[in-house]
Amino acid sequence: RRWGEDSPIYSSATSLNLTSIRMWWDPIPDSRRTSVTTFVNGRRIQDSTIRSAICCGDSAAYGEWLVIVDLPPEDHDVNIHPTKEEVRFKNSGDVYKLTLDTARKIFARRFSVSSGQPVTDVGDRPFSGPETGEKKWFDRTDPIFSTAPWKPVSGMPSDRVASPDDTLFMAADPPSEISAEKNVRNYIGQSAKGFLIFDFPNGLAIIDPHAAHERILYEEIAGSFKDGIALQQLTMTLEVPAALLPEIKIYHTELDELAFSFDGDRLAGVPLLRGKARLSPLDMLRSALRGIECEKDPDKRDREVWWRMARLACRDAVKLGRRFEREEAEALLERLERCSVPFTCPHGRPTIFLIEEKKLEDWFER
Repeated sequence: RRWGEDSPIYSSATSLNLTSIRMWWDPIPDSRRTSVTTFVNGRRIQDSTIRSAICCGDSAAYGEWLVIVDLPPEDHDVNIHPTKEEVRFKNSGDVYKLTLDTARKIFARRFSVSSGQPVTDVGDRPFSGPETGEKKWFDRTDPIFSTAPWKPVSGMPSDRVASPDDTLFMAADPPSEISAEKNVRNYIGQSAKGFLIFDFPNGLAIIDPHAAHERILYEEIAGSFKDGIALQQLTMTLEVPAALLPEIKIYHTELDELAFSFDGDRLAGVPLLRGKARLSPLDMLRSALRGIECEKDPDKRDREVWWRMARLACRDAVKLGRRFEREEAEALLERLERCSVPFTCPHGRPTIFLIEEKKLEDWFER
């Protein structure tokens, strides 16, 4: 009732053992404020763990959130605040992961171009970390690539149409004829700022090449972790800063398992990263040391280290404003399509914005 009937509400739920979390999100347009209302076993509370997990999802969490947590009474302490407005979770890490996983599923539905309608509650599902088996955003079987006439969604408010900004466009080569059989995404050109513009069968897609390239490089490095760790010998050994030598001696065994090799006090080899030849070996070493320090659990340590290395992807990503040839732009889109999470960069910024033809027709009163 608070959000009304015109707002598209997105929801999801996740459960682990006897703990379950249900979440609803009203992404208020043009809002730069995140409001989180949390209930634990029916009691309204304020909790920084849940709020942090929502804000650390795959996109900006602006808008209003409702979070309902159900867990056994013995798994939380309600006697830490005089007015009972705060609780202490016995397994705060599990609550954080459950909340983050649920928020990511909501973001995935919110930014999916295949549906503009609110997502109904999916019910309780076992927690299994980020879902990589979901339908890809650029799946060619998706309705967005269909040549059938666009059908408006009954639940989508008609007054929420963003007005286009005045901008200049850098024209590309003459567009090729669109083939209905192949569902061609036709490259139009670049804006003056450097954004890439594509003509999809049912709308215009605007891509941030820097954010898209960050996502591509990030997943290539993450793929190296899944493929196994291989050693890459350096052509010339590098001198290790004196400040790092004590840490290297402490974590020598862990670094050896991660495929780092040393010749005395010099770095001789690093893990082989697919698609990331220009990453500094010393930056890789620093990232590995920080990851080992932060995660003591051997089963989670390697993932933490590789996650930190992958976050360095933005350093080699193309800069916004670089001019793209048609072949380069199409290749970037194809590589983005193969990513498991193509709609945001590793930092949560969107990589692509879709303007459906129906919205264009409404704007121009067609």
